[in-house]
Amino acid sequence: MCLDLETPTTTRSSRPRATPVASVYKTSAELERLVRKFQAGTLPKEEWTHSAHLIVALDHARRYKPAEAIDRLRSSIKRYNKATGTPETPTRGFHETITLAWFHLVRHFLEVFDDGRSFAALADAVVQLYSKDEIFAHYSRERLMTPEARARWIEPDLQPLPRLAVNAEEDNWLEHFDAWVATKLVAPAPAVALVK
Repeated sequence: MCLDLETPTTTRSSRPRATPVASVYKTSAELERLVRKFQAGTLPKEEWTHSAHLIVALDHARRYKPAEAIDRLRSSIKRYNKATGTPETPTRGFHETITLAWFHLVRHFLEVFDDGRSFAALADAVVQLYSKDEIFAHYSRERLMTPEARARWIEPDLQPLPRLAVNAEEDNWLEHFDAWVATKLVAPAPAVALVK
């Protein structure tokens, strides 16, 4: 089942609710196979599409706390790239900012549209909602396509990503991410006083 996100109705939780339309993904089992093949590095490269990226992010956002999901996504994408011969260079391979921005958008999607429906229904909806160019509503191409953005998180320069609801039971993934980034940064050399 797919969701028509153009025509929201209201649920008991007063969040927008989407109306069913034609389905792209038939079963949650079909999607779980896609995720397993990706994680095993056996998903054919031509099947690692924008939709597949969103489905993997959706799976991780539903299955894990945010900090763990980010760690798993990062390592899985790098492992998949290695398995399929995609080089990790300053211009190819894993892209930190794109991964984190899309994960954020998928989490926001879940906050708005996850009312207990199936993985397949959510996957259809997220794929229908987010075209490949959605990220460019938040980032200019010039900012996003830099080696710096590929290597580490950078903030959007066009418009902020949507705010996420605070859940006290959930790890603060951004705090964990900032701590991880801090471990990767090289500390500046201490200042040396010049003596005359």
